[in-house]
Amino acid sequence: MTLRFLFLAIVACFSSYSWAQTVSISGGSRTISDTDGKAGEFVTVTASATVTTGSIVSTQWSVNGSLLATGTSTTLALPDGPADVTFKATDDKDAFTTETVTITVKGDSTERDALIALYNSTNGDNWLKKTGWLGAAGTECDWFGIDCSDGQVQSIFLSSNSLSGVLPKELNSFSKLNTFVVGDNSITGSLSALSSMSTLRNLDLRNNLFSGTIPQSLLVLGMPTFLTSGNEGLENVLPIASISGGSRSVKDTDGVAGESVNFMGTIFDHEFSGNNKAYKIPITTEWLVNGSVLSSEPGKNSTSYKIDLKLVDGTNTVVLRVTDHQKAIATDTVIITVGKKQDDKLDKN
Repeated sequence: MTLRFLFLAIVACFSSYSWAQTVSISGGSRTISDTDGKAGEFVTVTASATVTTGSIVSTQWSVNGSLLATGTSTTLALPDGPADVTFKATDDKDAFTTETVTITVKGDSTERDALIALYNSTNGDNWLKKTGWLGAAGTECDWFGIDCSDGQVQSIFLSSNSLSGVLPKELNSFSKLNTFVVGDNSITGSLSALSSMSTLRNLDLRNNLFSGTIPQSLLVLGMPTFLTSGNEGLENVLPIASISGGSRSVKDTDGVAGESVNFMGTIFDHEFSGNNKAYKIPITTEWLVNGSVLSSEPGKNSTSYKIDLKLVDGTNTVVLRVTDHQKAIATDTVIITVGKKQDDKLDKN
C-alpha cells in the first residue's frame, strides 16, 4: 500500500511539472557604445521562451533586480557601466525559468577625460575643495563645482580653489559648456585651450597668471560675462567704438545757424559684466565735436547708444572716444558737413 501511494504521488508531481522549459536572451552578454553623448543608453532586448507541455503565461524583464518591463521584446534604459539584465518566463503551472546576461554600456568618456585632465593639469591634489573628483565613471556630475544638463557638463565653478598650472587642451572637448569660472587662482599659460568653446556665455578668468593674447574666437562670441582683468601678462583687447552712417552732408532744417544731428554709436568692451551690477569698470564714453568734448559718460557699454549733437554750419569733425579699464583708447571719426539754408536755395536755382 505504501509503495502504491508513493507511486501515485510521483505521478501527480510529474503531471504538474513543465517539461523542458527554456529561455534565451538574444545576443547574450555584450558591450555597447554610447550613441548620443548622454549618460546611459536605451537598449532593445529580445528573448525567447518555450515549454514542451503547457504554455508560457507571463514574461518579465529586470535590470539589476528591479522589474522594468514585460513581453519578449522591449527597450530598457541602462546606466553607463555593467548592468545585469534578467528575463523571466512563467508557465501555466507557475513554474518559471530565468536567464541573466550582463550588458555593459560604454559611456562617452570624452568629458570625463577632459575633467580629469583639468584636475591633473591644475594640481588637483592641492585644491581646497575636490569632493568626488576622480570618482567612478558616471559620477562626474556629482563632482565639486560641476553642473550638468542631460548628463553633459554645462558649468564649471572652481574660483578661489587653489588651482595652479595650465589649462589642458582637452577642455575644447566640452560640447555644451556654458559657464567656466576659475577666477582668483594661480593658473598660468595661454588661453588656447578655450579657443574652440563656441557654447560659452560666461567666462571668468580674473586674477590669475594668464599670458599672451585673447583668442579672437572668444571675443566674437559676445559673451554677457567675459572677465579677464588681473592677469598682467594677458594682452589687453581694445574696446570697440563705431559711429553709424559714416561721413555725410546734412541740410539745415530751421534757417538757424548750425544743426542738431542725431548719432548712433556702438560701444563695447569685453570686460563689461552685464549680469553683475556690482562690477564697476572705469570705461568712459566721450563724444567730441571739432576737438571739444560735448558729452562724457562713465560706465557706458551699449550697442545702441544714441545722442543728439549740436554742429556748426560747414565742416564738423565728430569723434567717438572710448577708454577702457586699462586706459586703452579706441576712437571712430566721421566728417559731417552742415549746409546753410541759403546754400539750399542756391542749389535749387
